[in-house]
Amino acid sequence: MAEAAIGTREADLINAQAQLIGFDDLGIGATLPNGKANDIPLYAPGSGRILQVMQQSATILPAGAPIMEIGDVDGDLEIVVELIASDAVQVKPGGPVRIEDWGGENPLQGVVSRIDPVVIIALSSPAPEREGLGHDYRVEVRIIVWSASDVLRVPSSALFRSVDTCSVFAATQGRASLCPAEI
Repeated sequence: MAEAAIGTREADLINAQAQLIGFDDLGIGATLPNGKANDIPLYAPGSGRILQVMQQSATILPAGAPIMEIGDVDGDLEIVVELIASDAVQVKPGGPVRIEDWGGENPLQGVVSRIDPVVIIALSSPAPEREGLGHDYRVEVRIIVWSASDVLRVPSSALFRSVDTCSVFAATQGRASLCPAEI
């Protein structure tokens, strides 16, 4: 507990020293750990490319206020999809996704990585195949919620209720015959 308290106090001290730095007094940056006289340190939680600048003008910000958004577009690009609730409840993590109309010749592949209020899709296509795709691009996705092999696909308008089951008319040797259909 004592070490945690010391760590908290050291962080408070660094925060207080950082708040004392003014735009007219750049020399005070040397008082911070690893600081140089003309530096104003700005630490990012990770490396990457600047995607968005939230604060463009000189101003005083509270501690923890976002200044810019940084991301690794080449390695950690994700797709965020907003769905209505009735569609979102059908989506499961790990489900396959097809990304279309993204600007390249061929569709890309992805997988549902998590579902918050929005669906997050991780790209599984290799980086060279998705070259040119970047932050805040708009794409069309097809989230596969069900698949099976050896099925016949018919228009929903061809199905109708017959007694207790669904049925469809099938052409057999030039004649229409009633066939039960399992949906």
